[in-house]
Amino acid sequence: MNKLNLIKIFKTFSKSDMSEFDKFIRSPFYNNQSTLVRLFRQIKKFYPGFESKKFNYSSLFSSVNPGKPYNSLLFRKYISNLTKLAEKYIYTMKFSNNKMKSDLTLLEYYENTGLSNLYLKKDKEISDMSFKKEKISLDYPVNKITHLEINYNFLTRNHGIEDQFRIKSLDLILKNDLYVFINFLFYFANNLRKLYMYKYYFDISETSVIFNKLFSLIRIEDLEILEKQCSGNDKMFLKLIKFDIMMSTENFDDITLRNMRKTVFECSDILNNNLLYYYFARMNTFCSAKRTSKNEYYNRILFENYKHMLEMDLFFTEGIRKLNMSEYQGIIYFALKAKEFEWTENFIAKCKNQELVLDHENVELYSLALLSYYKEEYENCINYSSKVNLKNFFLRFGLSKITLKAMYELNYLEMADKYAKNYKRFIQSQPGIIEDFRLKELKFLEYFNLLIHKKKDPDKFIPKNFMSKLGSESETKSNEWIIEKFNILLKAA
Repeated sequence: MNKLNLIKIFKTFSKSDMSEFDKFIRSPFYNNQSTLVRLFRQIKKFYPGFESKKFNYSSLFSSVNPGKPYNSLLFRKYISNLTKLAEKYIYTMKFSNNKMKSDLTLLEYYENTGLSNLYLKKDKEISDMSFKKEKISLDYPVNKITHLEINYNFLTRNHGIEDQFRIKSLDLILKNDLYVFINFLFYFANNLRKLYMYKYYFDISETSVIFNKLFSLIRIEDLEILEKQCSGNDKMFLKLIKFDIMMSTENFDDITLRNMRKTVFECSDILNNNLLYYYFARMNTFCSAKRTSKNEYYNRILFENYKHMLEMDLFFTEGIRKLNMSEYQGIIYFALKAKEFEWTENFIAKCKNQELVLDHENVELYSLALLSYYKEEYENCINYSSKVNLKNFFLRFGLSKITLKAMYELNYLEMADKYAKNYKRFIQSQPGIIEDFRLKELKFLEYFNLLIHKKKDPDKFIPKNFMSKLGSESETKSNEWIIEKFNILLKAA
């Protein structure tokens, strides 16, 4: 049952959604099958986990068709129709909750049907109230374009070529062009960011040539001129887009990041949560690419950004949990890098108590192991690590190297040797691992093996060029701890 798309959808529903959906399917406008209402109410009894042994096809069928033998074909039809209703509910709720889109749809209807009085009333409402109250979102420029296009159609249909209205029509065209350009710039910047990150993993030289030619058509000085000609929300949005584009260029520097960050905070009251999340995540992506363990500035900025994202509830909108495992790991990692141990401890407890992440009990143990390691409480680190269920791939990858390092610090070299061999077998045997990641982990284990053997035997020969090779590799960040420990052993020798 849990593999059904219907149940996957219901698992994303809040309690409020489940209640509203109950009302939705009782409306004869959407549904005239009372069997589907009864079926949903039976399914609803197993929400949110849907894990009971009684939750199966035959039991559900019998509960809505008492006394009838199970009919798989009929039951599949029930599920199919209920799934379609769930999808229609999502669409209807999303659309009805978007007041601007609803208003623009009405405005276009009034314009097309010649209801001029209703059109003028709704247009004034949109112009005077809606756009002033509306926060900037991904839809903002598109909504502006739609509104201006409807206005233009109304003018030309009702006033033809009268001089005063020709001038107004021209003004509408120019404004429309501005929002078309803003919309293009936003998505161009977004794709530029994606390209910037891919170059760290793939050869994109040919694509880069095409993008560089396109980029040469968009000059920063031209954006600054346009920015000065705009005002209010438009001006701030253009400013953000400008810094967004600048951060994807080869000469991206700390000044650009500071300006971007300052502007994001200045815009916090005019951007909706999705766009705020986008720009914070954007900065975090570039900080992660630029940072090193010695650059405390980027580590601190990453922590502060994540902290602000949590305080602003950017991971949790409309009752939906958006904090995924990679984001959770990022928050923990950079909080620890910033030595915010008390904050980290409180964050771990909050996530467990409020079940903000999946598999919260294992995630708590994993997080406490990391916290203990960074506090140099290595025994506690190994203790917490030993209790984690390592069937979760993400936790195993995140924890294994930390555990090895803790064992090394405690001089548990034989234990570390066995643990490293087990982890190596795991890495080699997993078919779903990205090959680059597999090779990186195996390379770390190769160096770790040399390290523990050097510690066991201080006279063990290490080639002179080994350290320079280790420091020059592309994965220098991963090798920093290895380099540090080798340097200590070489100085002692």
